[in-house]
Amino acid sequence: MDVEGWISWLRRKKAPTTIYVYTAYMRKYIDFCEARRLDPERVESVDEWVGHMQKKGLTPATINTQFYAVASYFTYIGRGQEVLRVVRPSVKQRRIEIYQLDEAWRLIDLAGTNPHIKAILTLLLINGLRLGEALTLHIDDILQPNWSRPPSEWEPYTIEGTPCIYVTREKVREGIDFGLEPTQEEVIEAVRNTLRAREDLQGGAWRELKRSVNLPKEDRPHRWYLFYSPHSPRGYYDPSGVRKHLGRLCRILGIPYRSPHKLRHTRATHIIAETGDLAAAQQFLRHRSIATTMRYVHLAPQLLIKKIPKVERPEASGSEEKDINSGEEKEE
Repeated sequence: MDVEGWISWLRRKKAPTTIYVYTAYMRKYIDFCEARRLDPERVESVDEWVGHMQKKGLTPATINTQFYAVASYFTYIGRGQEVLRVVRPSVKQRRIEIYQLDEAWRLIDLAGTNPHIKAILTLLLINGLRLGEALTLHIDDILQPNWSRPPSEWEPYTIEGTPCIYVTREKVREGIDFGLEPTQEEVIEAVRNTLRAREDLQGGAWRELKRSVNLPKEDRPHRWYLFYSPHSPRGYYDPSGVRKHLGRLCRILGIPYRSPHKLRHTRATHIIAETGDLAAAQQFLRHRSIATTMRYVHLAPQLLIKKIPKVERPEASGSEEKDINSGEEKEE
């Protein structure tokens, strides 16, 4: 199997966190095939693997997630349509859940003692980022390098005075790697606090970043990650750690736990409810299809009140009117 070529191909299409997960699932699939002496490039092997996961009692969502990781390899080798014929358990559309805005801000305030978690939650709420997008941000995706100062003192990118950040698209199209979108001062301040807390950027150590500033993002040293973690093999803060911290904050506040991704749902609902502009919401949230953005409309019923025009009764224009049922005229 050309796994290395597949990973290089994925880098043009998927975010780093997605590639990490896909690679782990591919390793599971290859181990399964080796244990059963199956050819991993045969569709029949994928079919047997899916059946094996069903026997183990994995949920339909988990099975489909792992299946699509392997299916992407078959797409890479030009056999994507073949593998999609494999029968898989159906996944019901899950109901979208959100935090109330006041709950979200209370969670962020409560996380103030941990600058990393506070900055991550702030990015999820204000910029509506996916967790993987937030964790794989580089320092210069938010702040402009100024090598005469430490990173915590760099200035943000701005457009007409509004701070902006570069967000790596999870599913990039050919030739489009980044999206520039507006942010808020709360994000910039949270990011600076994170950089001030980074021990690896104390003293003059941050100057080492300058040597690799012109390298492609995938070739840079891990300390370029905004949420760098020397203890993680990925090089950035572990997503499970974010979920664990958020669960603890929810327990302290006495509210139901919802995953970090629900902060993105909260932001999407807020944008649609306040503006009613689905096209702007689609671009800001980086949805490839407006149908995905439309899923949030039912959570913002005030949109209907604000945007749907009233049916005005026309003034009487004569003594005769047409009967719409019979098509005949009648006299009053």
